[in-house]
Amino acid sequence: MTDEVARELASAEQLEVDVEHLGNIATYLNSVAEAVSAIRDSTLRQAHQLATMGGENQQGTPSASSLGSLEIRPQVEDLARREQSTFTAVDNSLKTVAQNLRKTAEGITGIAEQYRTVEERNAATAADWSRAISG
Repeated sequence: MTDEVARELASAEQLEVDVEHLGNIATYLNSVAEAVSAIRDSTLRQAHQLATMGGENQQGTPSASSLGSLEIRPQVEDLARREQSTFTAVDNSLKTVAQNLRKTAEGITGIAEQYRTVEERNAATAADWSRAISG
């Protein structure tokens, strides 16, 4: 949860929740988390693999990357280092986004389970919500 969201929740005097949709919100957040993970696990890793240089192909000859040929190896190695840095940053960011979405979904599910009636859920304080979705 961002600091801005936490401040907004903390400043709310009353939260009214459409209780019938809490489960849908958690399902949606988990679905988005799965989509982010799928992008990370397939598309991002595939692009990274295509840019990675080194190793040998099946014929045993050195393999170039999609960044360039082995004749310009220093430049390709520099590009490969930059690509690795970018890949690592994007990969870590997507991992964090997916984890935060799942934690928020768990918090919302916890609120739904803790406050079973409409009245109980609507009585939940902003602090309760903030605690639940902060994990």
